[in-house]
Amino acid sequence: MKQALTPTMEDYMELIYNLGKNVKVVRVRDIARGMNVKMPSVTSMLKTLNKKNLIEHEKYEYVELTEEGLEVARESDLIGCNTSTNTARLAAQKICVSDI
Repeated sequence: MKQALTPTMEDYMELIYNLGKNVKVVRVRDIARGMNVKMPSVTSMLKTLNKKNLIEHEKYEYVELTEEGLEVARESDLIGCNTSTNTARLAAQKICVSDI
């Protein structure tokens, strides 16, 4: 079942997906850095995405897309080749490089 996502939700999902391809674990601070927002903003969005069963996240834990989250991302073409995805991919790569 395809869920309606706001553009901001799509951006978070894209970044989580792209970060997950480049690092072993995705953390709130990585997402905050990639989205250029404060950590409480990320936490708020993660709660929303968690309620929609698109991610798995517990307080002070790592973030992962659920199977449903991956499916929604694929159906929404979030993982395809569009400008927003490329931006998220570049942000993910920048975070990974800066952590080395």
